[in-house]
Amino acid sequence: MLLSIDPGETTGVVLLTEVGLAALATELKSNAHDTLEYIASIANVTDTVIEQGPMTRDNQHLEDLDAGLRRLFPDATWIRPVDWKNHPAAKVASGNGKISTKGMPHVRDALGMGLVYQATR
Repeated sequence: MLLSIDPGETTGVVLLTEVGLAALATELKSNAHDTLEYIASIANVTDTVIEQGPMTRDNQHLEDLDAGLRRLFPDATWIRPVDWKNHPAAKVASGNGKISTKGMPHVRDALGMGLVYQATR
């Protein structure tokens, strides 16, 4: 299954099946350590896609998240927002029939990014 992560102060996490259905969708608002611990506990991950944040920033939480995600998933694909947000596959991320992303913008982004990743592989 594909693990799609939108890291930030609030981190969106979605686990997608091969047919684009979300098996898990959540937003995490905890510190970097707890967020990484939760993400590391997700089973059945075969591929990982992570949104790449700005290269220059002054935010220790985001730096810790990025470093931890790179350690956990050394083979992950990192995608810039500009490379996925306007793709047609991302447009169905407002709800794919199985989960609602209403009020969860980071889940919506993780879902959209994951759907684009699946559509372009």
